[in-house]
Amino acid sequence: MSLELEQFQQVFTREEVIKPFVQIFDKSANNFKKNLSIIESLDIMFPEQKRQDKDLVNTKEVLGKLSESFSDLQLKEIITDVDFLVESWLNQFEHGIFEGKTLKELFHEKGGL
Repeated sequence: MSLELEQFQQVFTREEVIKPFVQIFDKSANNFKKNLSIIESLDIMFPEQKRQDKDLVNTKEVLGKLSESFSDLQLKEIITDVDFLVESWLNQFEHGIFEGKTLKELFHEKGGL
């Protein structure tokens, strides 16, 4: 076992193992510019927040004046509930069409997604 470990250590130097991680962290660090506001920094760190904000704006546009009777938090909860229901219904439909599997499961079996 120690012979295999020695061969592994000879093949890969410390720098070769660490280099990809350093490149990723350097790339991420370049995304963070100095003098950003807290909101801008959070948007960079958590890009899914922008999607949620976009969903909220779209929901308000669709509901029109009706959206005024809900708080932003209530609307976000409604969006989450509707997303869950649509995803559940779509999965049930796919299970019925594709012999008990979803498209995602089928693609995964074929080496995709």
